[in-house]
Amino acid sequence: MRALVRIRCTAAVALGVISVVMVLVIFSVRAAFVSTPETASSAEPSDVSATIAIGRIAKVHLGVLPPATRTSFRCRLANTTDSNHRILRVNQSCGCVRVEEIPDAIAANDTAMAVFSIDTSNRQGQIQQHAIITTDSKNPESTLYRVEISASVQSAWSDPPTLEAGEVTAGSRIFMRYNLRVLGYNDVKVVGVRSTSDHVDGRAVGAMTMVKRSDFRGDIEYVQSVDLCLNAALQLATVNAQVFADVEADGETLTIPTHVRFQVNGPITCEPNAIVWSLAGKSQMSGTVRLRHHGSPPRDGDRLMLHCSIEGVTARVDTGPDGDVLQIAYNAEPVENDAVVKGTVTGMIDSKIMFTLPMILISNGQRSAAIDNR
Repeated sequence: MRALVRIRCTAAVALGVISVVMVLVIFSVRAAFVSTPETASSAEPSDVSATIAIGRIAKVHLGVLPPATRTSFRCRLANTTDSNHRILRVNQSCGCVRVEEIPDAIAANDTAMAVFSIDTSNRQGQIQQHAIITTDSKNPESTLYRVEISASVQSAWSDPPTLEAGEVTAGSRIFMRYNLRVLGYNDVKVVGVRSTSDHVDGRAVGAMTMVKRSDFRGDIEYVQSVDLCLNAALQLATVNAQVFADVEADGETLTIPTHVRFQVNGPITCEPNAIVWSLAGKSQMSGTVRLRHHGSPPRDGDRLMLHCSIEGVTARVDTGPDGDVLQIAYNAEPVENDAVVKGTVTGMIDSKIMFTLPMILISNGQRSAAIDNR
């Protein structure tokens, strides 16, 4: 009698209900810093993780998985309808999830075993991804089963993996903060932070926090903040540094790298570096000063704001093929005999002083000249 039922049900496939088995594995990749050449495989799939009934959602959490391994697990698919369902196609969104075994069909009112696997190579944090198994190649939205699978990869990483500080003015210091994240261990502490550059210093700050991901042993994520001081008191250059945080986790020493990059821009220098004008009763004078930008970008004339402290002195920047030139002019009543007027022309970019050009106006007795202001 059972054979008869199966024959009839098989015949019903041609008319049958077209369905989809969707396997959704939730995966969130964190910045990886460990690369392993091989992937170990579990010898046998783990015990049945879930039985999935039509129209229901099964959630499977695999706990903490070691890095660079492929772990297999079983799910039982239950067909609770009176029709057989053939499986025609498998779509996967990531190579880390694979369907190892899948039945060609699931008989009416019967169950069938499916075997899936997850590869943790070059993965960190919590895994999430999806694969779709369908009985209808034309309508992949038709869902029969849904399995949500999660896992935590035993790992440690920097968040973010790279810190871009942009342009830093020479002689200044700036501070940045990032987080260390360690997942899948029970006893974690930061033992030191070191840098490949003398111009980047780091230290762990504040208390380490922890977030429990599941009831599995070790399924805990630890978070530790690290403060960096970028010291730009150096020759003008692009700084590429690696900061290494050494972490002890369950007796094992982990090293977490973070890349730090910034461009040191020097203050703008003036040639000549000071101006002395002998007015000799004149009410108008003008001159030019070459501005040399150190670092990158090489020219900031359009961003340069100027301030003149001497009444009657004006300045503007002209940008030409050879760089920026400071045009300085004096237009005022003649200075009284034997008078000396001192002041400055100051250039600023984004409220930062980039240069200060000293000026001396003498009513007589000296020719216009450049003087060394050191």
